[in-house]
Amino acid sequence: MKWTKSSIPRWRTLSQAFLGTLLPNTYFKVFKTGVIYQGPLKGVCFPGLNCFACPTTFCSCPIGSLQNFAASGEWPFFLIGYLGIFGLIGGRIICGWLCPFGWFQDLLYKIKSKKFRLPRFFSYFKYGFLVIFVFLLPFLTGENLFSHICPQGALEGTIPWIVWNPINPPANEPILAYTTFGIWFWIKIFLFVLFLVLFVVIKRPFCRMVCPLGAIYSLFNKHSIITLEVSSDCNQCNLCEQVCPMDLKVYEDPNHLDCIRCLKCTQCSHVRLTHVLRRQERSSE
Repeated sequence: MKWTKSSIPRWRTLSQAFLGTLLPNTYFKVFKTGVIYQGPLKGVCFPGLNCFACPTTFCSCPIGSLQNFAASGEWPFFLIGYLGIFGLIGGRIICGWLCPFGWFQDLLYKIKSKKFRLPRFFSYFKYGFLVIFVFLLPFLTGENLFSHICPQGALEGTIPWIVWNPINPPANEPILAYTTFGIWFWIKIFLFVLFLVLFVVIKRPFCRMVCPLGAIYSLFNKHSIITLEVSSDCNQCNLCEQVCPMDLKVYEDPNHLDCIRCLKCTQCSHVRLTHVLRRQERSSE
């Protein structure tokens, strides 16, 4: 095994910070008007999790949009195709390079503490959240129930509005009346605090257990244009598992459903990035 230094982690951090976090949240006019952006770009979904209610965002969250379609009894053909394009290109690569909430989890995990491993079977729970909370319950109740509990929504939407709470010019009163907070607000805050603790001691628990967007992208991991491969002379030293933000032994399944294509493991000489044309060339030899 030869482990080499690479600029990939640096480029990935820049992508997460600027393309994934800053770029979709540049509507600074809100600090003057106190009103979130409602223009035509709001109909465009950011490919990663980005809360619709974030004060500075100018785009929508794909999971929120999927819930809206389910609640109205419509099938989101365009949105499914839109997400499918990203999935076909790189599987869960959006989770590894653009999702701001994934970056947030990576940062908190760097805090020194006792660390724990998440049992592998918990990774199947996110498919239940996708089916039940994003499609089934919104269809039956007409409510965006996943948005009510989403910790990313608490981080980008609920908490910033509570801290800021600007004056509504027409009414000359704060936009939020703290006395009106209901049970869903306290559930969301409780879950957010719970996940904050988990982020410190477990690698990306939200991505692995809960995220319905990750569940969608994961379905493309084994069939996307960009994939990973491990050479036959891999000695299974497990360094890939140590650096993997999803706790995967890459040599067991280079294109596991949980792989977010962060490419940290490609610093090992036994792991490399490949693509569909190269795979077809080798299969025809």
